[in-house]
Amino acid sequence: MDKLEAYREREGHPWLVSEPTGTMLRDLQVLVQSTKIAVDSQGVVIYRDGYGQGDEETWRQVFRDLAESAAGG
Repeated sequence: MDKLEAYREREGHPWLVSEPTGTMLRDLQVLVQSTKIAVDSQGVVIYRDGYGQGDEETWRQVFRDLAESAAGG
């Protein structure tokens, strides 16, 4: 979480980074540790991957896609 938050701040992204609460894991059908999920401002899952997947460049692209979506692009 600290690395994601630091990256978000460094890049100036306006969205929040959060940890799951309540029934979120069940609702998103997370069955294994290290599941990575990105949700856009409309609540649509735009990225989902599991253990050992999603390197740093993949996350950069996910963040670029989120920024573009937030900007209306």
